[in-house]
Amino acid sequence: MFLSEEQINGLFVHPYRGIGRALIDHAKERHGRLELFCLVDSYPAQRFYHARGFDISDDKSNDRLAFDEYVMT
Repeated sequence: MFLSEEQINGLFVHPYRGIGRALIDHAKERHGRLELFCLVDSYPAQRFYHARGFDISDDKSNDRLAFDEYVMT
């Protein structure tokens, strides 16, 4: 995971081991407000982030990717 200011970038971990949850918890302790981008078609990631208190706040087309993303805060 890369954390720049209040934005989480690139959280890629093996699922079901608690590593992602621990990283998100650590980031939340350091920053009051966090934002991240989640692929629209990545339902497991959306469920993970929703369970950690994130909600979809916007959707965004990404010119660099062939996929659209949700902004989650």
